[in-house]
Amino acid sequence: LTTLTMAKVLLESNNSFKITSDLETKLLDEMKEFTVEHFIRKKELVTRLQKNSAIRSIGTINDNSVTYNFHVTTDLGDELISSSNKDLQIEVCSLYSVTENRLDFMESIKQQTRDIKHKITLLPDNAQFSAISHLIEEILRFTYMDDKYRNDSDATIKQIIRSFSVIRDEREKELLNLINSAYSNAKAIYLFNTVQLSEANFKSEINTLQKKVLDNVFYKRPSRQLSEALATSIIKERQNDKLPKFNFNENGGNDFTFFDANGNFVGDTLECIESVTAKIKSQYLSGKDLELELKSAPTGYEYGTVATLVAVLFRAGRLTARFNAKDIFSYRDDVVESIFSSSRNFQKASFKSLSKSLTTAQKSDMVTLLRALKIEEVTKERVDWNSNDFALIEAIRALSEYYIITVRKRKKDDREFETLFGSETTLIGKLHQFSGKVTEANFLETADNFLLTQAEFEATVRKIEKIEKFIKSNLQKARFIKRFVDELKIELEKANVTSSEIQETIARFDEIYSRSVVEGYREILAEGQKLKDFYHALMVDANKTVSEANRELLAAAIVLIAEINGYPASLNPDLLQQVQSIKEYAEKRINKEVKLDYTIKCASCHFSLSEMITCTALAPQKLAELEVAAMSIVKEAPPAPVPPEESKSGEASPIPPPKALKRISLKIARTTTVGAFKQMLQLQLQQVAGMQESDQIEIDL
Repeated sequence: LTTLTMAKVLLESNNSFKITSDLETKLLDEMKEFTVEHFIRKKELVTRLQKNSAIRSIGTINDNSVTYNFHVTTDLGDELISSSNKDLQIEVCSLYSVTENRLDFMESIKQQTRDIKHKITLLPDNAQFSAISHLIEEILRFTYMDDKYRNDSDATIKQIIRSFSVIRDEREKELLNLINSAYSNAKAIYLFNTVQLSEANFKSEINTLQKKVLDNVFYKRPSRQLSEALATSIIKERQNDKLPKFNFNENGGNDFTFFDANGNFVGDTLECIESVTAKIKSQYLSGKDLELELKSAPTGYEYGTVATLVAVLFRAGRLTARFNAKDIFSYRDDVVESIFSSSRNFQKASFKSLSKSLTTAQKSDMVTLLRALKIEEVTKERVDWNSNDFALIEAIRALSEYYIITVRKRKKDDREFETLFGSETTLIGKLHQFSGKVTEANFLETADNFLLTQAEFEATVRKIEKIEKFIKSNLQKARFIKRFVDELKIELEKANVTSSEIQETIARFDEIYSRSVVEGYREILAEGQKLKDFYHALMVDANKTVSEANRELLAAAIVLIAEINGYPASLNPDLLQQVQSIKEYAEKRINKEVKLDYTIKCASCHFSLSEMITCTALAPQKLAELEVAAMSIVKEAPPAPVPPEESKSGEASPIPPPKALKRISLKIARTTTVGAFKQMLQLQLQQVAGMQESDQIEIDL
């Protein structure tokens, strides 16, 4: 049957044979004339290997919960399974590459790959190579005929071509079975060792070799890969003593012993930490590039492990970052959490290891001083012995800037600020040296300068703090006292009070105030109190005198008001109002007690010393006004008008207005002084000053 089939006498289809017709024989002859090139046969084999389920099953392997992709190719360079990781390879030899002496070929492969740790070689069983190659050639010829005559107008030819297609499909199944058998029963070669494969053990044996490849290629691979969520957790943790919970060690290993019991970083010598710092030692490297490099041999770190290691270094102050055009030095920076919140942000950020660092002694001195200056209360900057170098220098910068701004704001808001507390330059001192931007290039120099001038730095900060505290607590009172003293100088001149002792006290107060209102505050209070006590004594005496004088005036006014009220209200309304005004005047100048704050006026009566003295001097004049008022009381109503007389023309003559009649009381002793007599006459003249010359008066002597 085979001979007859080869001779095209019979045509096989689905294990059935029939005699070929003349047309079929003609088409078979034409098909045989179609040449299948050698390179085409090799390409067809590759196409089927790419779809082979056994080969595809070894493209990936899961180890320690991590999936690894192997790059699977033929020995001729054809890619069967793609992978970006070229550190893991499986090379599948083409049947067209294997020589007739398979053992010699295998020994040659073993020699060539004896030191290649990243590649496994599969050498197929070539016992059925001729059949496989023939089937490939036959299938391609049937395909050629199908392409040529599929749409032929001759129905008989189309029917024959359809039967050819069935035969082709059968040959394809046979070919795939032979290929699968050849490669399932291959020899696996790795580091000069060979493993005989079978359909039963193909995947398991290859997986065993793949794990050896992983161990040999990724020999710095950690005992486990870390979760990306750990990176954010490490950054967010605010309590240092809780950092040891992020030490992940298994089976007694110490791959990830980052922190000691107190949260201090102790991982400098860890292999995983050294692997990261080696990549970013001399330049900034993007998170994307860092991840790719560490995922490659020999480390094989997954993204979660890379991100966590970078977060640990950030927390320990061993690196800096750039993100969105911003340099970041402290893990406490708000943007740091967003860097580790997603792989996209992490890949966009860049990282660089710190090549220089502060000594333990330097850090201790800086932290001690900054904490003594209560930096966290002032600037909200948290500083401790776990703070990284940049964070410490940044804290110094923030503290310096805070006090510089404080002084400038006070100067802007208060015109007298520099007069009271000194010039801005003097107050700020050397704070300017530490207020500039912190960079990798200047942070060590800044630290050295700070440690050299830390005593001066502390003194400057303490002085500004003292001024701030003084402004909030005592400046207003000091200014009240100063204003009181300035007003007191003028008031004593007005009151014509002279005292060498008080002038010396005022001069001493002015000298203390101008020298240092902060340092001399207690003396200012003492000298101010002396002046206040002195002025209070003067006020008490003046208040007693003016009150007594106005009590007499008040009593006289009350008596006179009672007398006026004894007459009809219509007779003396203006006079009553005048006397009541004097009564109110006297009442306002009678004060029971002098109350003084830091002002020259009494809080009870609102009069100063000079005003009290003036009021005392005016009291006799007010008494005289009452005496005049007493003489001016109208006691009787004027007489009724006389009816008019009729004129000769019969018109009434106008009635002349009645002459005013005013009663005047004149009290005078038989014997008196010239001065008293003049005063009495002056009062009498005042009573008639507004009357006409023809007005009449009635005098009661």
